[in-house]
Amino acid sequence: MTHFLSHDLKPALGTIDVPIRCLNADLWPVDLAGNLALYEDFAVMTMNEVGHFLFLEAPTEFNGKLAEIVRSFEN
Repeated sequence: MTHFLSHDLKPALGTIDVPIRCLNADLWPVDLAGNLALYEDFAVMTMNEVGHFLFLEAPTEFNGKLAEIVRSFEN
């Protein structure tokens, strides 16, 4: 955790070529612009009114959104 906030992700992200998808609670908004500046193929889907454990707090919604993300790769 010491280097969590100071680690420069850009060099590491430059070595991969896969889409990055994030399923996140609205309690901690994702910096979409900041992430897109680091990696072009980044997208986020947000769940409302849940905390850190999305999959436990709203499993049906979580599973539906996760399935939607997985289906998006089938193209």
